[in-house]
Amino acid sequence: MANTESIPVPQDSQGLLRLAQIFLVLAIAALFLLSNLMLATLGLNYEGAGGAAWQKIHPASYLAILGLAIMVLRSGNPLRFVDELIARQPGVLILTVGVGALLVFISLFIKGPVTQLIDTFVLPICLFVMLTRQSEPWLQRAALFVHAFMACNALLGLAEFLVGFRITPIIAEGIELTGDWRSSALLGHPLSNAALTALYAFMLVAGGGRDLPRPVVWGALLLQVLAMAAFGGRTATGLFFLFAVPALCLAVWRFRGRFEVSPGSAAGLVALALVALMAGVALVEAGFFDRFLMRFLEDQGSAAARQSMFYLLDRLPPENFLFGSDPELIATLQRLEGIPFGIESFWIAFVANYGLVMSALFFLTLFAFLRELNRVSAPASLYAIVMFILICSTSTSLASKTASLAVFVTLTAILLRKPPPLSEHG
Repeated sequence: MANTESIPVPQDSQGLLRLAQIFLVLAIAALFLLSNLMLATLGLNYEGAGGAAWQKIHPASYLAILGLAIMVLRSGNPLRFVDELIARQPGVLILTVGVGALLVFISLFIKGPVTQLIDTFVLPICLFVMLTRQSEPWLQRAALFVHAFMACNALLGLAEFLVGFRITPIIAEGIELTGDWRSSALLGHPLSNAALTALYAFMLVAGGGRDLPRPVVWGALLLQVLAMAAFGGRTATGLFFLFAVPALCLAVWRFRGRFEVSPGSAAGLVALALVALMAGVALVEAGFFDRFLMRFLEDQGSAAARQSMFYLLDRLPPENFLFGSDPELIATLQRLEGIPFGIESFWIAFVANYGLVMSALFFLTLFAFLRELNRVSAPASLYAIVMFILICSTSTSLASKTASLAVFVTLTAILLRKPPPLSEHG
């Protein structure tokens, strides 16, 4: 197995194993291919008011929950499965308890919607449990899919930016943003694209491209860096360079004097560098980076919105600040403070919605889960996790319905998985 922490299961249930893997594959495919904007384009009322309750949950969540249920059934004893999970991956159970407690709290005291917890937290839990129990060959094939998808997403984002079309319209709070030049590609909102593209690019730098030839990794990295300009994420782009440049310098320092480059690889790297140089010059001449650079000069009210969200907390009565507020109260305060598209920090949004006490307790369970993700992954996953939290801190992200954590868990568990034991190499 790819993970030495895997739970022992009966060997006479290969049919259930294959069925669980089929649901896992379908869940990952739906997660990557069906963004919130794509679901809206297909006619599902995923984020809007009203509509059927089943439409409020992402298809990937249904598939992942079914896949995990089959995996538990395959274990032969659900209680033994839970017992092993507590012993070997306690962070998973800690977050599960946290999500359950938050669900009860919202249902009984806040009287707000709870479906957002399914996609935001239950989906990543299910994917984590299943992915960390797959074989190394399976994960290698999954890695190739991830690399291919991210390349397609970047190419589509660049095409949207250069040609001017968009595969899905950008919608925020039910309003189509027709004046937004940023690409939506396959991952949905430009900020989601920017965040996940930056995280994936960092993983390539941190060893997440080990299933690809080295020249292909450098080409993939260049493609993702170019795509960041099309998605327009200032924070994500800045954090990528902040984390990636030191990692590259450290790698060069560690392996100085030990590089063995074949003539073919050297020729390929030189050709890639020439192509990158020519492409860069052409894009600069075409004004490709102009609008992206203007994002750093004109924040279009983001700084004011972040300042206003602190004023929003000041307006809350002490009991609401500590123990949560009615959703209508928060919506009213957002309108009064001029924050139409959500509180631009999931920390502040959590406190505003659920109160400081519940938020602090839940954050502890979330950190336990992320610690578990780091523990079963390569050491570089710690930096990816920190980068993910910093990016999420600049938007409502985890305080709303989002698949960002699920995608991040999938990328980390597949690309930054620990190397298999030597015995698995033969």
